[in-house]
Formats: sequence, structure tokens, C-alpha cells
Amino acid sequence: PYKFTLSGAESRYIRKYLELFDHPGKRQYVHTVNQKLKTGEVSEEKGYKDLTPLAQDSISALYFARTQNMEPGVTIRFPMTTNGTVWETEVVVLGREEISTPMGKLRAIKAKVQTKFRGVLQQKGDSYIWFSDDTRHFPLKFEAKVKIGWVTGIAKKIENGAGPG
Repeated sequence: PYKFTLSGAESRYIRKYLELFDHPGKRQYVHTVNQKLKTGEVSEEKGYKDLTPLAQDSISALYFARTQNMEPGVTIRFPMTTNGTVWETEVVVLGREEISTPMGKLRAIKAKVQTKFRGVLQQKGDSYIWFSDDTRHFPLKFEAKVKIGWVTGIAKKIENGAGPG
């Protein structure tokens, strides 16, 4: 990744994160702003932090994982970063199954995701992602139990790009 931004409104906080990745320099610029809604108190942090080689943000991690071997039984490990802190991530490929999506029933590869995050996105139970069972491994669906509840998503449409050149 080169840039990650997150803006969120929660029950007690408004959060804004910006992360800029300097891979050759092995560092990242992090700027976070948290505002407590009840008191209006604002905390802000900005500056450079070390960057672990191959570290992914929470979105690019999906796209990194899909480029790896997706055979059942394979375990994919890589570092993930959030707010300048690096966490280990593990994706275990469980097997193939058919899932229902707005695009119809599709063949998918189911994987279990294990992260070591803390905070609002801290994993509190099992998390799964289903990738398309083809050479592109598009993310089709995900389910995760986190500190604040459940996070789920499902692809509605996939459009093929024009490709390079």
C-alpha cells in the first residue's frame, strides 16, 4: 500500500486515520485524530514510525492474500499495520464451497483469518473470507466478530478491468 485513510463515526468517538507508506525508506507517516463525542476532547498523533517490509493495511491485506497459493491446507502469514502498529496476520485456506451472492451462486475458496489487532477492530471470534475459485481470487464475502459487534460484507458486482497497457 501507499496510502490508507479511515474516517469513522462510532457511538463515543469520531476517528480519522491517515497512513502514508514509504517502503524504500522502511517508514510510514501516521496522522490520527480521535474526538470524544461526549466531551468534545480531541487527541491527535502524527509522525513517522518504522515500517515492517511487506506490511499491509486492512484493505490491501485482502488483495495481497489473493495473490498467494489458495490450495486447501495452505497457511499465508504476513504483517499488517494499523495506526503505525504492526500485527501478525494468518490466513488458513479451509476448502472450496458454493456460496450465494447477489451475482448468483458462485464457487468459492473459504479461508479463516486470524489477526492480532487490538482496539475497535480487535478480533473477538472467528473471521472468514471467501475468494472466487478461479485464478483471480476476487474477495466475494467476509464475516468477522470484532469488539464492537459483527462486520460482514458481500460483493454485489465484479467488473473486469482493461488490464495494463
